[in-house]
Amino acid sequence: MNDRRFATRRLGGTRRVALIAGSLAMLAAACGSDASSSDTSGEAEVTTPVATDAPDDTTGGDVATTLESVDDDPIETEPPATDAPEAPAEPESAVANDDYAGAIVIDPAATPFTDSLDTTEATPDPDAIPECFEFVPVDAGVWYSLTPETDSRVLLSAFGSDYSWEVAVVIGEPGSFEFVGCRPFTREIEFAGGITHHILIYDNQEDGGGNGGQTQVTVEILGDAPPNDLIADAAAIDPTALPFAETVDTTGAGVAIEDFELGCPAPEVVATVFYSFTPDRDMRISVSAEGSDFSAGVAVGAGPGDGECRPSAIEYDVEAGVPYLIWAFDDQDDGGGNGGTLELRVDEVAA
Repeated sequence: MNDRRFATRRLGGTRRVALIAGSLAMLAAACGSDASSSDTSGEAEVTTPVATDAPDDTTGGDVATTLESVDDDPIETEPPATDAPEAPAEPESAVANDDYAGAIVIDPAATPFTDSLDTTEATPDPDAIPECFEFVPVDAGVWYSLTPETDSRVLLSAFGSDYSWEVAVVIGEPGSFEFVGCRPFTREIEFAGGITHHILIYDNQEDGGGNGGQTQVTVEILGDAPPNDLIADAAAIDPTALPFAETVDTTGAGVAIEDFELGCPAPEVVATVFYSFTPDRDMRISVSAEGSDFSAGVAVGAGPGDGECRPSAIEYDVEAGVPYLIWAFDDQDDGGGNGGTLELRVDEVAA
């Protein structure tokens, strides 16, 4: 196609040059004839030139070649403008509540709230709550929010997760958080009514590595606590009035840090109620929570580090005049919940 176009241009250029050259030749001849006539007769003779075609291959070759060389030069054109490629978008986290803005909102009227999720692809939150994170990593964090209508005691737990977890609570926005609390293991934390609290559950790496795992979350607004919910409020048992029996609702019982100082090796210790017992003589006693509608554990001891814990029931030797502490709790061996209807019985074991 291009060879044919260039050939056409060359042929046209050659003919135009040939015609011009022929015309110039005839004009020169006419001028020479006029000069000759003036020398002999002094009369002007007009000669009409006759147009002739010059051969294409002998006349105007240089001009044709020049024209062809011009035609052969490629025409430079600027490439069409194109939009600059967009930068690849940041990949979205595989965990919806991986950051503060994506916190899952918990309905205060629908607790206990539970959630089960894989946090192995959740990202760290190292700057979220410095008060909690001075000494431990904050990996694989996931966020929740809760706004209780009134001042409430809230049970926070990730019990059942397959890694070493911790829970923290803040009020406010990132960069200006007001620290409320952080705890390893299941904890009860006070929430102020009408204020949104954000809950962060994360991997504290106390198990030596990894990044999160299968996470089991429980958030529960507790009801009214039993009167003997704390060690300081332990209910007294009269040693002269055995057997002692009581039925109590422990679903509103909380978890105090001192519960764990008693050294009970249960999977968890929640929904705890306490009793005091000072025997008037040496004896062996039995403490039982059999018949309760949850997985209950019981314990007897004279103080932190001095005692024994058992699921359901225990027998223990006590000495006259020594104050002992008896407590019953939900050991979470049934997988969750917070207490229930406790059936507690304390009696003397026959010698």
